Amino acid sequence: MDNLGALESLLKSNMNKYAKKKVCEKCKGTGFIIREDNSVDYCDCILSSKDSLLKAMNIPKRYWKIADSMDAFYAEDQDGSYTNAYIAVLDYVNKFKENEGRGLIFMGPPGVGKTYLSIFSLLYLEEKYKIRGLFYDVRSLILDLKSLIGKDRHLNSSSYEKLLTKVLKAPILVLDDLGSEILTDYNKDILTYIIASRYNDMAPIIITTNFNLLQYDIRPEQVGLSSSPSNKKQRSEIQISSKNMFEKNGPEQGKVFSYDDLPNSLKSDLVLRLGESIASRLGETCDFIYMFGEDRRINKSKKTKES
Repeated sequence: MDNLGALESLLKSNMNKYAKKKVCEKCKGTGFIIREDNSVDYCDCILSSKDSLLKAMNIPKRYWKIADSMDAFYAEDQDGSYTNAYIAVLDYVNKFKENEGRGLIFMGPPGVGKTYLSIFSLLYLEEKYKIRGLFYDVRSLILDLKSLIGKDRHLNSSSYEKLLTKVLKAPILVLDDLGSEILTDYNKDILTYIIASRYNDMAPIIITTNFNLLQYDIRPEQVGLSSSPSNKKQRSEIQISSKNMFEKNGPEQGKVFSYDDLPNSLKSDLVLRLGESIASRLGETCDFIYMFGEDRRINKSKKTKES
């Protein structure tokens, strides 16, 4: 064998060895493991870096640095609803018990930070308990599932079932922008199946949904953090680096609402938007958090153009 042939042989040998080492024996390259109790967990092979963890949790890249930007989030607080929601999240995480199945529903108009806080909830749960949750925009989830069905579902059934199992068995699931999707029979059936399955398994779920609360005569004052000097001082002192302080001393509890607390008109619209079966299950297992304010995305765009 000439020198060039020997070199090619050596390169192929090393590449084969490298390729073999790159395939994880635990997950066989899939990235997650289905345990004996049918729960799903992410394999350690894809969690070697923070970026890999965020990808595994399906958190959009726009929100990867969310923990570093919480100061700016509540610094813009005008009426206390951002801060109230933030405190409610801290309270939820600090009292979190995985087998109780309790969840949160962020309600408010677009752009007030509902997605922001739902992702922060996931990140804080991972930081505090190493619980690796899953984030999904509802429309993206439905499209991903439909794409795996394809023309002949049997050709893609393995991938379809893996994704569905991942969503059903995630330790905690965020469904973002629920109710904005077109409620076709398939969409309604798959969402009912996901929520009913997690309800039966007592698996917690966090949801964001768009509602103009003022339309239902729900006002910022109802969150209880809008005007008093002590509360304004409290808002100015809250910092993401102070989570340990909150764990030890506990902040003023964030104000949350039960399903029974919602105005009848809002409950009726929730049923129309989500369906009676979904609304009933979420009403039993979730606390509702009201959020108010202007659309932060539009305001940010305006400021960028002005500068």
